[in-house]
Amino acid sequence: MLRGAWIWTVVVAAAPVIATGCGGSGGGNAPDAGDDQSDAAVDASLDADQRPVSIDDPAAVAGSRALFYAADGSLLADVDFASHHAESIVPAGGSVVTFTPQAALSAAITTYLGVKPGDHLGDVAPAMTTSQQVSFTIPSLSGATSYEISSPCGTFTGVTFTNVQLTCGATTDFHVRALLGTSTAGSFLVKNVQIASSIALTGSYVAPHSAMFTVANIPAAYTNVSISYQLMPRPLWGVRPDVESNAPPTAGTSTMTGVLPDININQSMLQWQLVDATLGQQQVSVGGVTTFSATGDASAWLVPWASAPAFDAATGTVSWTPTGAGSANAISIALFTRTTDGTGTYFQNRRLYAPYAGTSARFPRLPAAYDHYNPIASSPNLGLDVIAIRSFDPEATRAHPFDAAHQLPTTGTIAYAVNH
Repeated sequence: MLRGAWIWTVVVAAAPVIATGCGGSGGGNAPDAGDDQSDAAVDASLDADQRPVSIDDPAAVAGSRALFYAADGSLLADVDFASHHAESIVPAGGSVVTFTPQAALSAAITTYLGVKPGDHLGDVAPAMTTSQQVSFTIPSLSGATSYEISSPCGTFTGVTFTNVQLTCGATTDFHVRALLGTSTAGSFLVKNVQIASSIALTGSYVAPHSAMFTVANIPAAYTNVSISYQLMPRPLWGVRPDVESNAPPTAGTSTMTGVLPDININQSMLQWQLVDATLGQQQVSVGGVTTFSATGDASAWLVPWASAPAFDAATGTVSWTPTGAGSANAISIALFTRTTDGTGTYFQNRRLYAPYAGTSARFPRLPAAYDHYNPIASSPNLGLDVIAIRSFDPEATRAHPFDAAHQLPTTGTIAYAVNH
């Protein structure tokens, strides 16, 4: 597989080592065991440093390119990306840029800064799916007026389920709810179900549970708090929150109560959004909640806003001013620009993800073949959003920062500061 045109050469010089016995006899000289361990450590280090950086994008098309840069901005490799995958050797601190042409002289340009050997970056390709008619059978529950079957492949409500259209991969999970009017009477989950024309979903209905979730230590500047709780993996299915509230805090605390369909299907997610009328929103997602009662500490996950964002077209640099309390370990930038030259007007939809370091980030310059899409001093900023991020696992978040499914943690916490 093509790994780019850049070759990293390492030369290791070592003085010869001679081992001698106590009597000075010359027989049976052997290397010291410590030297073997040292050599092994050097070999392992070199192997790790020469692991390729790979990038994937299911949206790549003919003409898409993957560009790999060194930390100083020099181009290391320009790789065909039409197959949706590319890789190259890149030293720590380098960058990866994907360039995908779009209609009407426009291009989508995605940049990852601060990469390191062995990184696997990019959006995850959707699983192969087929569409077919499926009939379900489910157990009945006394008193239920209707039933709901939900999955990543769709949600269906009724009393019987015959020849419903399902677009799925080979297997999926199904959550079955027995409804009393619009309330949940009981539910169960069936995992890894093989898709066929006839599917029997069996399980024992679990009664709903009362729940209470609290966000405490809310700073006085926040005038409104939204709290939602979702059973996993339902957030990935695009299903409504199971319980939610929206109200001003009282004495630095906001509490939400409600009834959950059940708690035993998987680890769940507690989310809250703090609203500052002047600056913006703090959005926090806590994965791995496994109880009916939990408290989130708002002060522990504050993130400074990236206020007053500005784009310097001459240098390709976005800058901002950190505002507010808290800390961040990543930055996400969305930028829409236009470049006009003697051959036409070219539009660039740019997005960038980088470690949070300093108060600016620079887009690497595209090579000459794509120079129409480089900003020039007169390029207007048609839209700019800068979001500061704090993730419990920056490496995991960095691998797929633009893939919505991977932005919802199954465990740990991710917080975003979103400007008004």
